[in-house]
Amino acid sequence: LHGATLRGSGFVKQAGTSFQGNLQSNLSSVANATAAQLVRSFVQMNPVLYEATVYMERTQAKLRTKNGVLVNLSQNEIIGSDTESTGVVSGYNSRTGRRFSYNANGVLL
Repeated sequence: LHGATLRGSGFVKQAGTSFQGNLQSNLSSVANATAAQLVRSFVQMNPVLYEATVYMERTQAKLRTKNGVLVNLSQNEIIGSDTESTGVVSGYNSRTGRRFSYNANGVLL
């Protein structure tokens, strides 16, 4: 898959898991991808992340960590970055300005 543009209002799911999200209009280039990587490329809402995925599952914002753990995000939680080596994901609450981090196992630090 190279240079594909996805459009629509559907969702995509990785078979046998609970990882599913709303399709995003992302330009994708995927080769030799696992099922999780393919789904990630279709639903990713924050393209600057190395390992984590921020996506919408219907109306719920979610984070999928490097280790595949799913975390529900509040509507005010904005994910800004992740660390490729450790999988730590950092963000902030847009209402309070408070910064937060999740480790690769989805634990709030």
